[in-house]
Amino acid sequence: MVGISENSISGTGTVPFRDGHTWYRVFGELSAAGPSPLLLLHGGPGAVHDALLPLADLFSHERPVVLYDQVGCGNSTRRPEWPAQAWTLELHLEELDALVAHLGLTRFHLLGHSWGGFLASEYALVHPEHVASLTLFSTAASSELMMASIIGRYTAIAEQGRSPAEFVTRHICRVPMPEPLAYTFAQLAEHPEVNAAMIGSDEATGELTGTLRDWSVIGRLPAIGAPTLVLGGEFDELDAAARQPFLDGIPDVRGHEFTDASHVAYIERPEAVRVVLGVFLTEHDLE
Repeated sequence: MVGISENSISGTGTVPFRDGHTWYRVFGELSAAGPSPLLLLHGGPGAVHDALLPLADLFSHERPVVLYDQVGCGNSTRRPEWPAQAWTLELHLEELDALVAHLGLTRFHLLGHSWGGFLASEYALVHPEHVASLTLFSTAASSELMMASIIGRYTAIAEQGRSPAEFVTRHICRVPMPEPLAYTFAQLAEHPEVNAAMIGSDEATGELTGTLRDWSVIGRLPAIGAPTLVLGGEFDELDAAARQPFLDGIPDVRGHEFTDASHVAYIERPEAVRVVLGVFLTEHDLE
């Protein structure tokens, strides 16, 4: 039995949220039989679900996969009138709660990529009853570690006398960028408000100025009870040091680093990701 109530949902739809809506897409069909669903949380903040379409494609033939656009981006309601301080992690947890309730999900696999990993780790702490397994993919255990990694990567490029533009082709995507990822970057450039409010940075100091500036989950990691898989790429913009606290602090955890891959290993090394993640998900499907 999968971890959902006795409804059947597929295709696209919307969930009411804060006098607007959250848009979602279900690959396959959410029903009361079959493997447990996989819920994907995209990065940013302020990006769109499209970046994770290649990852959804890897697993949608074997289990239902749910993607959604977080509030303020993509097909969900944008909020240009909201002040910067309204964009918080708590807001996104509230939205995720609304989505889970609307879809009737009771227990499922949860995967967060990049900023989505911040959100996924917090959700696993608040709602352990829903999380059959947790995958933290190319993410960091604190904002401080995130920035240390990114600054370190940029510094290494500068010391080699290379252009800062090489950061993308070295540490974001090391293969020709597919359309879904290119579209995601275009959307971030066109609608930077959410990212600026939650991340932000002082160009002179590199210090974070957004609402996530002091975020850390490190001290709370022992309370994560879900079996957890920590993934990243050899050349990821969020390096091994940014991920290490997850491996040190979560009780039931394993990790894997994909060689010759960066921030989107599921695009650069799709078969390796399919095997490593697929085995993990199957291990923790509900009986």
